[in-house]
Amino acid sequence: MSSDTNGFGMTARSSQLSRRRLCQATVACGGVLVSATTPAAATDDDSMRWLSWSPDGYVADDIEFDGDSPETVEQRVAAQLSDVEPPAVVAQNQADSGTVEVLDTDVSEEAFRLALDDSGYSYGSITAGSTQQTRDEIVEILGARLDEADIEATVYEAETDSAQYLVVEVSEADESTASELLRNRGAVGLDIYYQDSDGSYTDETGLTNEDIQSVGSATQDEQSGPHVPVTVDVSAAEAFQQRLVETSVAQQGGSRCTYEQDPNATEPCLLLVEDESVRNSFGMNPGLADAMREGSWAEDPTFILTTRSLEKAQQIEVYLSSGALPVGLSLSASDEPPVEQSALDERQTVGTDEDDEADEINSSAPGFGIGAALAALGAVGYAFARRAHDNDHE
Repeated sequence: MSSDTNGFGMTARSSQLSRRRLCQATVACGGVLVSATTPAAATDDDSMRWLSWSPDGYVADDIEFDGDSPETVEQRVAAQLSDVEPPAVVAQNQADSGTVEVLDTDVSEEAFRLALDDSGYSYGSITAGSTQQTRDEIVEILGARLDEADIEATVYEAETDSAQYLVVEVSEADESTASELLRNRGAVGLDIYYQDSDGSYTDETGLTNEDIQSVGSATQDEQSGPHVPVTVDVSAAEAFQQRLVETSVAQQGGSRCTYEQDPNATEPCLLLVEDESVRNSFGMNPGLADAMREGSWAEDPTFILTTRSLEKAQQIEVYLSSGALPVGLSLSASDEPPVEQSALDERQTVGTDEDDEADEINSSAPGFGIGAALAALGAVGYAFARRAHDNDHE
């Protein structure tokens, strides 16, 4: 993008989305109302498919946190487990005592026990599976993703003597799309990539799912290409802006990113990271750099996240709106539920809400852009826009 003076408009299904709101049948999930559809067919309909996940983890109860926060407990326990990141370790501190669980298929019960011992936390018993609170959160995220993607589905929970299950019933036509959306963690973020004083390159976290206040609909136009309107939470905007200035991503005159050509010979960049894989890389144009250096961007921290395809933009929208799962789900697909249907407890139905008027985000004020990689590489840009007005329909 060579110009920083073009305004543009777009339509979003919602400009204020709750990232962690439990969806109920006939209630919009994540603040998004979708077209009315026919309720899920009976389970003996051979056009329906069942996607199921059984937690391959362990839960330790009666944990004494010794004054540590759940985040500290998660980090300390994860540090004792080989190749396990804190999101796969979930600590919950309750009134009397807490629980710690690990959601990773490669962690054995013995390895988990040793990690707790080496972390210095006393505990009661260790059982297979996951806590109800974690399953509730996963159900919430799965429902939000399906509803954001306008996929009609029913989410169930079941527990037998030997295992726990989360089960999603979808049509055969939607199985592939639903499986793709539900398998991935959906951890999306913007990392800051820059050169240290010693000449080595550093990749540090800039923004994560949790730093996003609201997400609009993925769309595509000639000026911006495929993109998603995003508003950063005010609590994270100023620190993000400051780090971009300090690391020279927002340097005078902007920055030119050649990460995809040679990551060890580039000016500072922003990297779009999805589940720890770099999807896009971006430099910054002079207009946006000036706004950040002046400190004005953080006063209205809205941007347009541009991707290489509309399909990818839609996926990023779903992940940012619904939040990241603590672990990727190893889903099994079948023509029948994994347990007797009488054992299934329906948690929520999505994709059966009535139509509602779409929200509008009209961006008529001057826009700013971050050019993606080199124009010669054909990479798509990353644009930030100052919003003129925002009409919310709750």
